[in-house]
Amino acid sequence: MKRHGHLPVPAGWLGVVLLAFCSNSWAQLPTVGGPPTPAKQGPQVGEKAPDFSLPDQYGAPTRLSDLLAAPAAGQPGEAKPGRWVLLVFYRGYWCTYCNADLRSLQDHLEEFTSRGVRLVAVSVDPPLVTRRYADKQGFSLTFLSDPPAQVIRRYHLLREGSGDRQDEVARPAQFLIDSAGTIRWLNLSEDMSVRVRPQDILKVIDELLLASSPGP
Repeated sequence: MKRHGHLPVPAGWLGVVLLAFCSNSWAQLPTVGGPPTPAKQGPQVGEKAPDFSLPDQYGAPTRLSDLLAAPAAGQPGEAKPGRWVLLVFYRGYWCTYCNADLRSLQDHLEEFTSRGVRLVAVSVDPPLVTRRYADKQGFSLTFLSDPPAQVIRRYHLLREGSGDRQDEVARPAQFLIDSAGTIRWLNLSEDMSVRVRPQDILKVIDELLLASSPGP
């Protein structure tokens, strides 16, 4: 199901407006302000992210709220706040665009980790397929498997009749979730050739962390 229009973003937060370009250019991340636009289906910026538990690539049950509760990276002796999660939905191991996006995120993994942000990727691929895929690509992200697409449906990201066997898969999307479980930024696009660079996501994270830090 396709959805159009802007996503509601509370004042003072950064959002993303992706335009449907027919090219391989990277999308930019403008600052979005003013009154919120009409609501769309699915979790929105400022709302709680639906919690869930899915098996990782090794079959171990992994709950989103547990990932958020883990202490973030920091220097020894520092007070460590809760971890943030960049939740990435992708179509599957066979998707060229998805592979490129995951590769870019992997290449910037240390920069996300240093900010206390954990990268978590979700697809309908079963754990064994995902583990082989991650090992082959040298990925060290956290991969979660949702073969029945239950979580994908909860996030309103189901795309029917797609994939290598015309199966149900996830619509590509990214949700930046803070340690309280609140969605602070999201990226949705119907155009697979329009992508957001990790460097731009890191800029958004820096702005949000600065805005949420206590003043002098």
